[in-house]
Amino acid sequence: MTSTRSRSSQFSLADGWILLLIWLLSAAILIARLWLDVSPPAWDQGAHLSSAMSHWQVLQHPQWGSGEWWRELWLQSASKRGPVTYLLTVPIFILFGPGADQGVYVNLLFTAILIGSTYAIGRRIFSPVVGLWAAGLSLLSPVLLDLQKDYLLDFPMTAVVVFMFMGMTYFWLADKSLSRWLTTVLWGVGMGLTLMTRTSGLLFVIPPIGWMLGASLWQRHWLRLGQVILGGVIGLLTLWPWFSTSWLTIISTTLESTVYGGIYADAPQANTLAGWLFYPERLPQMLTWPLFCLAAIAWILIAIQVLISRNQPQGSFRLIKLQPNNWGNRKGWIWLLVILLGIYVLFALATHKRLRFIIPYLPIFWIVLSQGIVTIQNRWWHFLRWGAVGTALFLTITQLSLYQSYARMRDGKNPAWPNEAVINEIVEASPFLETTLGLVVNTAQINPFNMDFYGAVANFHVSGRQLSSSPRTVIQDSQALDWYLTKTEDQGAYDTIEEGQQKLRETVETSDVLSLQKSWTMPDGSELRLHHRQAPPITVSRLASGEQQGVSFEKVDVASQVAQGQSSPITYYLRGSGAALQPGLLLLTWEPEDASKASLAQESQWISDHAIGLGYLKTNLERVTEQSDFEVVEQLSVTPPENLPEGIYHLNAEYLNRDTGEHYVMSENAAQVEVVALGSQAEQDSFQDLLTYLHIELAPNVPNGELDPIFNEIGRINQYDPEQDYLLQAERAMTYRLSQTPNNLDWLYTLALAQVLQQKAPEATATFKTLTEVAPENPHHWAYLGFVHLYRWQPRKANIALSEAEKLQPDLPNLKLLQTVNAVMGLNIPKAVRLLRSGV
Repeated sequence: MTSTRSRSSQFSLADGWILLLIWLLSAAILIARLWLDVSPPAWDQGAHLSSAMSHWQVLQHPQWGSGEWWRELWLQSASKRGPVTYLLTVPIFILFGPGADQGVYVNLLFTAILIGSTYAIGRRIFSPVVGLWAAGLSLLSPVLLDLQKDYLLDFPMTAVVVFMFMGMTYFWLADKSLSRWLTTVLWGVGMGLTLMTRTSGLLFVIPPIGWMLGASLWQRHWLRLGQVILGGVIGLLTLWPWFSTSWLTIISTTLESTVYGGIYADAPQANTLAGWLFYPERLPQMLTWPLFCLAAIAWILIAIQVLISRNQPQGSFRLIKLQPNNWGNRKGWIWLLVILLGIYVLFALATHKRLRFIIPYLPIFWIVLSQGIVTIQNRWWHFLRWGAVGTALFLTITQLSLYQSYARMRDGKNPAWPNEAVINEIVEASPFLETTLGLVVNTAQINPFNMDFYGAVANFHVSGRQLSSSPRTVIQDSQALDWYLTKTEDQGAYDTIEEGQQKLRETVETSDVLSLQKSWTMPDGSELRLHHRQAPPITVSRLASGEQQGVSFEKVDVASQVAQGQSSPITYYLRGSGAALQPGLLLLTWEPEDASKASLAQESQWISDHAIGLGYLKTNLERVTEQSDFEVVEQLSVTPPENLPEGIYHLNAEYLNRDTGEHYVMSENAAQVEVVALGSQAEQDSFQDLLTYLHIELAPNVPNGELDPIFNEIGRINQYDPEQDYLLQAERAMTYRLSQTPNNLDWLYTLALAQVLQQKAPEATATFKTLTEVAPENPHHWAYLGFVHLYRWQPRKANIALSEAEKLQPDLPNLKLLQTVNAVMGLNIPKAVRLLRSGV
């Protein structure tokens, strides 16, 4: 790789060319593998690619000065999977277009970061030669090469962690004050980016941070202690905009992954010897046997030579020739051992063990091994080490099966999978509607995650979702969507895990209202089947003319009689321009025929608000001009409240543009029905939109504090609308109605629920404050207000609200828990301890 003679610690142009050659070799191998591999991304890869697409979608229309736009951007990764990888993928999508291979190209950027950071650490502690060897050998690790070809977070995590270690190394070993201040910023930002790549990066942060803090305190080096604290603050400031947006979700998903790992852990645990040897036993597998043996032999020979030198007079027998002045220093060695041992202990203690979790450990380990490899100066050793490198490179490339992949492609035995064909078929059949594809199959090649990604590539036309994790929801799931995908033979993970999947498959394939749209024979010999609803609730057709002004009600078909508390079919026919239809909300109010006789008109009416086309319209395509007109037919349901007085009601229809706020009355008597007593009609099959379900089924649980029924259902219905646009519809519709008629409790509950589910804490705070003013006697209102104040890190305001709730109902469920969190957040530790002892 380069001469092992002692060289200047300064960076040279030759080193730069060598690093570039290492990167080019790595890039060539990656591009060849992607070209030869025609299989679609698997489960995790598809999920991460979908997240990258969602970030790309938001960044297509940046509003750098808008806090709401930034909040939307950070919410795209509101979980333990941070946004760094996805954000760095966006420029690649912009340059080359979105795609599975294009997404993997971001790993070339992380490869450059990894190579440069590893080299820099090795050079700073030992020499440039060690840095070059460590950088090159790191990329020969089979586990790293395997991860490099996939769009996962493990390879980016490795690069970012090593970048952080580089900043910390230069900080800890800095000789000059200015260098220490500059590197404080460097590693602080690196720490923030590590946690923003994946929250499990905390395990790599704890050992070096703990050592720097402890050593600074022990040595009473107060300036350095302050710099360590400053670096930590910089790290927190780096990740704070993302973390603060949805901190509760990030923490809960991180803890959930830990619990999940504990439940399904199949590796030996820390209370056994096997648990402590899990990672050491796999080091040869991670490093390749030739290189591992080479490094092990090197350090054994070095140890023997050192012992000989100590026990024999100078000039006596010399087993090997060692390079002088290349041993680093004591502080550097201690620093490396702190990182290696600290990380090893933390991961050995973990209940869930996988090789890819500890991958960021490898480049640091390679630095130590490379020091031994380059220290020996014998000529025979020179040939031996290059022979080991060549053997390792040959074995690694052989394991990649590049030749076999090429042979299959040449012989036509490597056909494409039909993922994109399925999406294209849906787009052609429903060109003006966004749709959700329900998958009743879950194989590595066909699964909800990669189908969601391919749907996003097709201009975000299709979303893929898994349905029926429980047999109890099969009926609802089979009626909720227009498109379903099933498969013959192997069903993937669902065959043995989810009973509901098998029932849903049987229901879909035997349904009278679903028909087979198309089927494909797949490379594994099975058949993939796409099913379509024969009479979908929303249909859109393009009109020849383009002269429609605004949106108009053409007609409404509904039965003459509807029963209290029972859903009945209703069909709305609307026409308008695409520019007016797509952002349009229908504010539909059923009012009594003689509202003047009602003591309170609001109590004798009900609403059926929803977005035109339920928010699924997609009329802004390149092939459609803004002047194009469309007809939208909605086959939905109408549901009068159970306690509504009997009588004649007419429909008042208003239009609200959710983007511009434009509002006008469409019809003051679009339809008329007679509400009759429950039971006088037979129940009819009809499609209930999600906004109506939220308003009449879920929101009434809010004033009683019955949140479990809400959240038990939210996970299911969110699968039907992956963008959760129905929540935004509810928020806009209720906000407008309340601006006209304030203090309507039913509308306030719907608004509050929609805002909370969108994690809009400031807006939810205002709504709950209004609820405490309209109905101050309800303790749940005050508890909700206290919770959103806690979510916004406002413990003082939360304490006031929680105190009011306690006055009204001291035994309110979860009140003590909220008060404990409030005490901790307000640094009132004695109160928190007291509450915990009282049994939170």
